Amino acid sequence: MPLNIVIAASNRLFGEGLAAILRADPNSRFRVIDVSQCLITAVSLHQQAHVILLDTAAFEVACAGTGTDPSLTSVGFPGVLTAIVGENEPVTAQTGCLFLSADSSADTFREALSSAVYFKSQGVNGRCLNKPRSQLITPREQEILDLVTEGLGNKEIAARLGVQTHTIKNHISHLLEKLHMQDRVQLAVYNHNHRHN
Repeated sequence: MPLNIVIAASNRLFGEGLAAILRADPNSRFRVIDVSQCLITAVSLHQQAHVILLDTAAFEVACAGTGTDPSLTSVGFPGVLTAIVGENEPVTAQTGCLFLSADSSADTFREALSSAVYFKSQGVNGRCLNKPRSQLITPREQEILDLVTEGLGNKEIAARLGVQTHTIKNHISHLLEKLHMQDRVQLAVYNHNHRHN
């Protein structure tokens, strides 16, 4: 089931660009419900959304409108992830909001957004990932971990999943970092030992 996304961006071209990146997801994980320059329009659609995606300017407008509490998630959107996209993280961002760098590649942006929604559904706050690292593996990372355990190389995994080889390399790097491991053999042994736990 695709994630419903509402985008509010002060710059129409930026908002349409974000929408195009999400719509181009090879796994069809996202459905853009609306792209607007009007924060009120975006907020009015929150009941249909899994994510309200704002650029930093729209976020600052939202903060000004909520007084001393800039966290949109505390203004009454339970179950909806508020994500902010920009070059620099707003100083007013609170723990309920996710910041995504505008310098990310399209693949990295989509993976980060998908992972954040997954973590939120598991009760993990975007900035307070306080569960053991082994519990922070996304479904996509688990899929890749299973293929590594089968002995497949990056090109074979990429071909099987229909993604670029560099995307698989990024996932492997993230897995090694998350699990504090040195190589693929350690990942495979870890996955074999923990697969049914």
